[in-house]
Amino acid sequence: LCDMEQKDTRIDELIRQNEELKRQCTAQNKLLEKHKENLQKCLEVNKSLLIEKSTLEKKTTRQKCMENRLRLGQFVTQRQGAQFVENWVDGWAFQDLMKQQERITA
Repeated sequence: LCDMEQKDTRIDELIRQNEELKRQCTAQNKLLEKHKENLQKCLEVNKSLLIEKSTLEKKTTRQKCMENRLRLGQFVTQRQGAQFVENWVDGWAFQDLMKQQERITA
């Protein structure tokens, strides 16, 4: 009888431990899912920030190229008869240099 009670007590104790471990496992799985969701949100924010930065850099670079083109000069396509020819047109910086050079030589 005593041996049987010890076995029953041991079984009850093991069942309680098993239930506690199951509860801990469930809690850890929930925590893991929460961290996965958080990581996914962070990745999405990171991705959108990188796209935004890249777009801004493209716009800035394009604007700088436009300014440099006006400052330094550019090739302009002009029609000559039946064909098109590209001619170089100086920008304002070169025009200013030419004016200064003319003033110096005059």
